[in-house]
Amino acid sequence: MDYVYCGKKVGWQPSSEKVWANGKPMTPEMPIGKMVVNGAAFGWGYLGARSLSLALFLLCHALKSTVAAARYHRQFAADVVRGWGNEWVITGQEIRAWYATATLDKNIEEDDDAKTPVHSD
Repeated sequence: MDYVYCGKKVGWQPSSEKVWANGKPMTPEMPIGKMVVNGAAFGWGYLGARSLSLALFLLCHALKSTVAAARYHRQFAADVVRGWGNEWVITGQEIRAWYATATLDKNIEEDDDAKTPVHSD
């Protein structure tokens, strides 16, 4: 079974951005395999710490690879996540299709200077 991921802004505060995978609420603190995304909240529509947390989470979940997710999450955030509006939907298949054709751009700059901490056990 493939996943359908969706997000919706239900207010204007960072905690008002909600994300679901196949209807189940997702949070940045949820472990994916041995990786945990240490973000305070998910975000999208810009390139910064919260959108990087979401990009990392989605790639980890859809690719089942913490190595690929850690390497490509900044590019995925720049290419995909920062372009989303108040509501979005993406499938695991679409994420894997993006990954299959992705190339790393070493000149990506965030809209803010916050970094997304990640740790892997």
